[in-house]
Amino acid sequence: MCGVCDMLFVGVDEVVVLEFKQSDNLNLSNGAKMQLLAYAKMASKTYAKPCKRVILCSSNHLKHKVFNIFPNDFARLKRVVKDMKNLLDNGVFPNSSASLNACNQCEFFNYCDDRE
Repeated sequence: MCGVCDMLFVGVDEVVVLEFKQSDNLNLSNGAKMQLLAYAKMASKTYAKPCKRVILCSSNHLKHKVFNIFPNDFARLKRVVKDMKNLLDNGVFPNSSASLNACNQCEFFNYCDDRE
């Protein structure tokens, strides 16, 4: 997995991940939540500080929403990454809508023959 965090605030006692999205919708989808949790985990490890919240920001109007991170969120991230690794190791790929928007953010991008 790879990615680049849009913005990271490094405070005295914590790190906070900020992600910009094109949409005005500030609801956190499962995919976006996993992305932010992965960034939070790496930021926490890199700076040796906890990451207890993330911020989702609309790049259109700069409206934002803060989401708290709970310990079970990182456990869920670990399960999702393990499941993804199992899919790759076994050569089983998820069904794809093969739309440009879906393929643009897909974690299976380098493995899939089904994209546009």
